[in-house]
Amino acid sequence: MARDEATGLLWMTQRRPTFHERVAATEAAALVSLAPQDLDERFPAQVVSTGLPFLLIPLCSLDAVRRARVDAGAHQGWRAHSAAAFQLVFAREAYDPRHHLNVRVFAHEVGMPEDPATGSANGCLAAYLVQHRYFGSEAVDVVVEQGFEIGRPSLLYLRASRLHSAGTGEGEPIHVRVGGRVWQIGEGQLLRPT
Repeated sequence: MARDEATGLLWMTQRRPTFHERVAATEAAALVSLAPQDLDERFPAQVVSTGLPFLLIPLCSLDAVRRARVDAGAHQGWRAHSAAAFQLVFAREAYDPRHHLNVRVFAHEVGMPEDPATGSANGCLAAYLVQHRYFGSEAVDVVVEQGFEIGRPSLLYLRASRLHSAGTGEGEPIHVRVGGRVWQIGEGQLLRPT
């Protein structure tokens, strides 16, 4: 992690993202108690991971984001065949017009109905935005609001871009950074067993 002294933001560089199964609109909608027409059909519901997999579900409106709730029965059925225990719903409409997206993250499986600020999930979202050219570009620099629906408003800053080298195209890696104004209480490094 690195702190930008000018802005006060602490930035975390995430692992190279991996893109997994795409999920039918009917199944994704059922997981979060919505109708298939609440999903933004221009983009897929998809499992993405930068270390921890999340099912990302693009929605049409802030109203749909507000109405989203995990359906426990649908979640149990989902977990029988997917490694992604958590869902992230998002829409381009936000409470504050200065923000680019509104996000909610459900962590029902670990006893947290909703998380107010999730760096790992938003890293997956940043990669997804680049992969699917959500804003029409292979680079994003956006402000995301999360936690507003549960009275714990948070802002996360996403920067991601496709790294082009000699080759070009979707096979090139995506570099992902997530920032926020947080108190750093620890730092660590994952090591492989010897």
